[in-house]
Amino acid sequence: MKAIAITDYGNASDLRLVETTLSTITEAEVLVRVYAAGINHIDSLKASGNIRQVYPLTFPWIPGADFSGVIVAIGSAVKGFKVGDEVYGSKAEGGAYAELIKVTPDLIAHKPKSLSHVEAAAIPMAAETAWQALFHHGAITPGQTVVISGAGGAVGICAIQLAHQAGIRTIALASAEQQDYLKQLGADEVVAYDKEEPLSDIRNADVVLDLVGGVLQAQLFEVIKKGGILIATNQPPSTQLADRFKVTAVFMHAKPTTPTLAKFADLLDQNKLKVPVAATYPMERAADAWGQIASNLDRPGTRRHPSPGKKRGKHVLIISGSEKAIQN
Repeated sequence: MKAIAITDYGNASDLRLVETTLSTITEAEVLVRVYAAGINHIDSLKASGNIRQVYPLTFPWIPGADFSGVIVAIGSAVKGFKVGDEVYGSKAEGGAYAELIKVTPDLIAHKPKSLSHVEAAAIPMAAETAWQALFHHGAITPGQTVVISGAGGAVGICAIQLAHQAGIRTIALASAEQQDYLKQLGADEVVAYDKEEPLSDIRNADVVLDLVGGVLQAQLFEVIKKGGILIATNQPPSTQLADRFKVTAVFMHAKPTTPTLAKFADLLDQNKLKVPVAATYPMERAADAWGQIASNLDRPGTRRHPSPGKKRGKHVLIISGSEKAIQN
């Protein structure tokens, strides 16, 4: 099978299109032909080696957690799925940048009927990260306030919608040109990054969801009420600052599961959750896709302000069956 792999820690230029094989599935696994794979910034961070203490890699490594495709083989002990089922899911350790992926059934669910494979591949990690951050780690309840830094990305877009539907007040930090869009999704307030001292008027947040990291993360501790929580996805937060401001700090990485994927599928099919696809790339242009995402970063952990007209949402690789990948 064809796959995109990296043989040592490096960057986008080290990604290679290779021919490789998979071992036979066990009785407890399914084999999925991948039509589309979501591109997550965490993969490039893993590949760089900068977070190897948290996410060590074994090489050669095939990136890609999120995928959508069709089951082509199934273990004898697997229940609830059959060959031919369209499924989507996420495998945290990677492997989705390949024509085939082996997974256990607890990591997949039936693909949302209203979505193409490309659209479905944009969902799992973004929606799960938002869900777990708000309701598992944050334990946020109706009437409380969440501040979302990096709200214009896929996770932020999901978090705004999920929080709004749960009766949670949302303050979104994003670029100025995203204000109208994020308010349409349900954000109560949108604060522009390029505003002078953007955090000056924000105080007593119950939860901060930091999707950016960098210098901004340290400043976000000041907006949390005592006893509140900061949840970070791109950079481990400072325990010293957490102690100083008397808050809890968590570094999280989500793991989608069948029940939550099924929940998201229902929301998507009811048009209660949406994640736009910013761009698609053929498999062999994986390096270009990583480069495009990296171009949105000024330095590690800090986002550039998107230029006017920039497409928002998730970047997706088309792995195989390009016509099937874009059809519902």
